Amino acid sequence: MNFHTQYSRGAAVITVVMIFLALSILITGASSRLVIGEAERARTYTESTQSFATAESAAEDVIYRLKEGFTVASSESVIVGSTTVVIGTSNANGVQSIGATSTLNNAYRGVAVTVQNGIGMGFAFPVHAGTSGLTLSGSARINGTAFSNASIAGSGSTRINGNASAVGTITAPPQLTVTGTKTTGVSPQAITGVDIPYWQGQANRNNDTYVGNMTIGASTVQNLGPRKIQGNLSIGASSRVTITGPLYVTGNFTLDGSSRLYLASSFGSQGTVILVDGTVAIGASADITPTTATPKGYILIQSNSTNANSAITISGSSGPEVILIAPNGGANITGSADAIALSAQRIAISGSATLGYDSIGFPAATFTGGGTGGGFQIQSWNEGQ
Repeated sequence: MNFHTQYSRGAAVITVVMIFLALSILITGASSRLVIGEAERARTYTESTQSFATAESAAEDVIYRLKEGFTVASSESVIVGSTTVVIGTSNANGVQSIGATSTLNNAYRGVAVTVQNGIGMGFAFPVHAGTSGLTLSGSARINGTAFSNASIAGSGSTRINGNASAVGTITAPPQLTVTGTKTTGVSPQAITGVDIPYWQGQANRNNDTYVGNMTIGASTVQNLGPRKIQGNLSIGASSRVTITGPLYVTGNFTLDGSSRLYLASSFGSQGTVILVDGTVAIGASADITPTTATPKGYILIQSNSTNANSAITISGSSGPEVILIAPNGGANITGSADAIALSAQRIAISGSATLGYDSIGFPAATFTGGGTGGGFQIQSWNEGQ
């Protein structure tokens, strides 16, 4: 073999080796980039997950603070470890909107949450009688819609300024005048009561049950609530009591003549509940006052008594702006008393008593355990920024 041939073969081997090395470098480089890319994606995914978790935690913290009545700024920024979270809140008609955006390096994630402040109750009828029916006598009046799962009976010069619907019959004029539409033979509608276990818990959330009968003496001025009272609650004549939280009374509740029950202004357009296992009696000239917000915040009193005639009684010239429910018993309104709304299995309205409601605030009233806290219902929880 001559020198030229040996040189050519050597050059070919070197060329092959160089090509192999080049390919190896290219493959190694591509593999390295792939590994680096996968590592980068894994890091980004981890940071994104951490960022999202932090945003959700921030939203949950805001809900907790709102529930407990703590102050929450409309806009704030917090740092959690290496993560920055920007939080914004707003309130429209009792619906809280919460936005939280979290940033960890270049990973941005956020959540958008809306919660209903308080527990809503829909009241289709300001007067709703159950299976024992609705009776009006004297010059009794109902301003608004009346509904009965039995009949509606009137005598004297009674009047319903609105629509009247009954499963059974409705008395014809002149004993009972109905200015709106009169409908019989309708399907029965269940009487809506409050969530009893929930409100029992809200009233006793401080674990400071008052054991025994609580009597607030005449002409006393004080605040009351939240509180469980293991016994009767009696509020004496001419007293001024401001309700600052829900009450649960295991006995009877009596509001004596000329006394006043106020809902604390801190409730705004939210209301609260007085839950009574026994009977409720509101005396002559007694009054129950909602907040002055627009719409108003109301006190709702529910009697769990099965007394067919007097689970709830309102007498004399009392004029409470209160929502009353007796899902298992009867209610009597006598004299020149009035109330804003009443639901009971049996309802008797006599004398010059009047039932009527605030068409703006009452139909979609909501109730909470505290002036700025209480129950929250999550309406939506979505990812967003």
